[in-house]
Amino acid sequence: MTDSAVLPGSDQVAVMLKGGRVTVLRDRWNEHANEWIAWVRAPGNPDSYGRFHRKHFMELVPEAGRLTLDIGCGEGRVARDLQADGHKVLGVDWSPAMCQAAATHPDKPMRVVVGDAAKLPLPDAAADCVVAFMSLQDIDDLAGALKEIARVLDDEKKLALAIVHPMYSTGKFSPTENSNVDFVVKRSYFQSRLCISEHSHGDLKITFFREHRPLATYVQALLSAGFYIEQLLEVTDDDEGSARHRVPMFLDILATRRPREKEVGWPNRPGIISRLPGCSILARSRGAGNLELLRRGRSYSRRVSPIAFSGVVLFGLLAAAAIAFFTAY
Repeated sequence: MTDSAVLPGSDQVAVMLKGGRVTVLRDRWNEHANEWIAWVRAPGNPDSYGRFHRKHFMELVPEAGRLTLDIGCGEGRVARDLQADGHKVLGVDWSPAMCQAAATHPDKPMRVVVGDAAKLPLPDAAADCVVAFMSLQDIDDLAGALKEIARVLDDEKKLALAIVHPMYSTGKFSPTENSNVDFVVKRSYFQSRLCISEHSHGDLKITFFREHRPLATYVQALLSAGFYIEQLLEVTDDDEGSARHRVPMFLDILATRRPREKEVGWPNRPGIISRLPGCSILARSRGAGNLELLRRGRSYSRRVSPIAFSGVVLFGLLAAAAIAFFTAY
């Protein structure tokens, strides 16, 4: 079953699938995929990626590893640049037209898969780098996508993302009476809403669909998914004569996947953090039978042996039993 609703700040009707997921952004980008492909690949296209954004973003991307995922890869421009830098890239995009364009590029065809960012067709911890360049504001289920990225990303590995800066997406440039161009905010920064904008360059025309979200929405979604933020860049046009040079156009973030906590006995995989049975103590395995006790993210000064570990667990179980006994009586 489906329901429909008018999205805030526009007259766009969104289709809501059973389960409550709105897919208007995904569907509109698929409908306009050919416009985007022509726009990006046109000789001398004015897109900000080639003019100034690429050099800033690529500085955030970590070194190549066993697998780099490009979420919302589009026609493959970022994936091609990553591959040129030595990354083994797999692109993911919902649009079949986008994926076909990336996979059949005449010079640098890419490995791609048609898939939902909120339901990635990959096993846990399969990648050691994820890139989401200018795609998260175009994804309907932001929280779901970030949780999936965290699932397929290995512990302590990196997510490099770029979005339209929330300040930039809440306003627009407007000429004033004295011929200056001012950046004007007419709608609430704090209210999420659908943004539709049309652009042209020569014979090319394109329609952009994105959702404006306040910065706190992105930060909270990252933290809830299991990331912490390492770096943040506010990027704008390098041309000091441009009105856009005065405001941040894009926000680039480097985030790290926190180590997973596992409720197990003796943790035996190096680097894995586990919660010891029967108590609230965390432990991190150092391999070869060595265990490091942790408290609030910091380690004790000593290591514990398997015998000492057994004592810690036994003490925790006895303490829990004693509390339960005295509570009952």
